[in-house]
Amino acid sequence: TAPQLASAIESIPGDVKVDLAGIEFMDSSGIRVLIDAHQTLAAHSHTLTLVRPAPAVMRVLELSNLDSYLVIDQA
Repeated sequence: TAPQLASAIESIPGDVKVDLAGIEFMDSSGIRVLIDAHQTLAAHSHTLTLVRPAPAVMRVLELSNLDSYLVIDQA
């Protein structure tokens, strides 16, 4: 599903919020999509916000130190 996520993010002009509440697994390809999207959006003065990551996904973000690199809204 990583290519589908990348395509969806690319199609949105401006700031992007990705709701991760229903995602129970994320591998390196998903992480790569999020990093690429963050960098591309930041280069155009926009933000990527990850919303409500499930505990398993949050753990992956923490282990990869992306929790301090990406904007995460756990509300």
